[in-house]
Amino acid sequence: MWQGLYYDPTVNRVIYPRLITDNTEMYTFVLWDVSKEKLVSSLENIYQNYVVFKNTTPTPIWSPDGSQFAFRGEIEVSHELVKFELYRVSRDGEIEQLTNLTSIALIDPSRYSWSPDGSHIAVLIDAWYTHGNTQLAVIDVNTHVVTNYCVPVRGEPIFVPNFGAPIWSPDGKQLLVMDQIGHNRRVILVDIVKNYAAQIAENYDMLGWMVAP
Repeated sequence: MWQGLYYDPTVNRVIYPRLITDNTEMYTFVLWDVSKEKLVSSLENIYQNYVVFKNTTPTPIWSPDGSQFAFRGEIEVSHELVKFELYRVSRDGEIEQLTNLTSIALIDPSRYSWSPDGSHIAVLIDAWYTHGNTQLAVIDVNTHVVTNYCVPVRGEPIFVPNFGAPIWSPDGKQLLVMDQIGHNRRVILVDIVKNYAAQIAENYDMLGWMVAP
């Protein structure tokens, strides 16, 4: 169930899962410099998991300009607490924590997307103990402010990297999300500037944002 390699747009950096040194039970992700053939950074400080749970592997998502990627970490702080937060990692391996949501919400590990200018990340969040109550939120990368738009994005995720993640408009002012109950699917347009949401299609899958020539 590992999803393979995650290359940046220039194909000079790649992220992939690897066993933690001298540990056959735990794995993390590493960032590799393709041209120099050397390790840039290991993410074991923000992500460690057991190999038997590799079907829940998160998806690293590169920013449009390839300067950084977003990644939902997972660290067992104690037997009672596991820390799930979203981070951004530069192509040189510098790590910055973007959220502090562990106590109140869980970020979907594989469905998030960068705005076209790289200033925001749209994520799907679930309140703890309320499975199926997933909602759209947007994170300001610079201020770390998280805005929950309270738009329902229900339905089980498909195990395809980033399938069903919010889709940004080219100008970064609007988003598309898909809400599914049973076999009924709704495509919802969310305007984060004018602060409104509206259904624009029913029983269609959203795959991209088309722009007229």
